[in-house]
Formats: sequence, structure tokens, C-alpha cells
Amino acid sequence: MIGELQSDLADLGGTALFLTADRIKEIDYLSMTTQSRVKFIFRSPKLSFTDNVFLLPFSASVWICIISFIVISGVLLLIIMKVELRCTNVRYGNVIRPNVMDTVMNMFGTSCQQGSYLEPKSLPAKCLILLSLIILMFLYASYSANIVALIQSPSNKIRTLEDLLNSRLGTGAEDTVYNRYYFMHETEPIRKAIYDRKMRTRDGS
Repeated sequence: MIGELQSDLADLGGTALFLTADRIKEIDYLSMTTQSRVKFIFRSPKLSFTDNVFLLPFSASVWICIISFIVISGVLLLIIMKVELRCTNVRYGNVIRPNVMDTVMNMFGTSCQQGSYLEPKSLPAKCLILLSLIILMFLYASYSANIVALIQSPSNKIRTLEDLLNSRLGTGAEDTVYNRYYFMHETEPIRKAIYDRKMRTRDGS
């Protein structure tokens, strides 16, 4: 079209053109009559594609509360066992004197909904273990239900060009003269990074 305008084969042309220094010498531009934008169109990825779904079921404060509950329960269990040993002189299987490591293994087994070779003898210790098992059982049920829902949920984190740049999605553009010129001469950092890191081929095209 530019060639036809230069050779007087056309007096007026209508298309999207970049405003460049060499064209200003040859043609006159009219003001933009309509808004034109270039967009990336993509299917919203799964939430597991953009986030670690194994940490999402609970917030950070809930995770802290769970860990604190397990630690406090372990400390209380150790104290109760020490008192049992001092007051009643009981034996826990082959263990004569329960120590910190035995209590850690006991709480680890309780947290995994498993048993332990240390069986508390007193009512307070049994109540503590029962309470821990019930609370952790409900937490497991809630965690599992949230995981199933999150795996099937789409992600809405990609909202801007920067989000697209930092995502694992591959990008591409229609191979037109307009797009080639636009991306190869773009100076805005994020758009230039998208072209260099996600669209540019090894041969530089």
C-alpha cells in the first residue's frame, strides 16, 4: 500500500500502520479512527499448574496452629508419661524410661493416624492421644476434600503481561508483518522479555 501511495496509484489507504521516521517522509497519517489492541488468548490453566496445591488447602496461620498443636501435645504427653513413671512406676513395653525421642515418635505416629509402641497407661495420657487423633482426623478429612476441589479448579493468577511472563505457559503470535515488526522493535521491558524468552526462536526470528 505504501508503494501505491508513493507511485500515485492510490490517493488514500486504510490499514493499521506503525508510525516510523522513514514513512513520515513519504505519507501523511490520519488520526486513529478506532481503538486497536493486541491480546494473548489462552485457556485458563489448572491451579496445580501455577501453585503448589498441597499447601493451598490451609492458610499459613492454620498450618502454624497445626504444628503448634502437635508440638504442645508432644510436650504434654512427655510430661504425663514422666509423672506416670514417677508416681506409678509403670513400664511402657520394653521402654523403662520414656524420653524425648520416644515421645516424638509417638506424636509422629499419631499425626500420621498410626499407632505407637508406647501405650499411655493413665487416663490423662489416653485422653490426650484420643483428642489428638480426633482433631487430626478432621484435619485430614478437610485437607483431602480441599485437595480434590483445588485440583479441579482453574487458576486466575494470570492477569497481566508480567504474570504471563512469569508463568510456565508457552506463548506465540500470528506470523504477520505487523506482529514481527511490533515484537522485534518493542522497547518496553516486559513485552520485550516475553518476545525474547517465550517467542523468539533459536535463529532469532
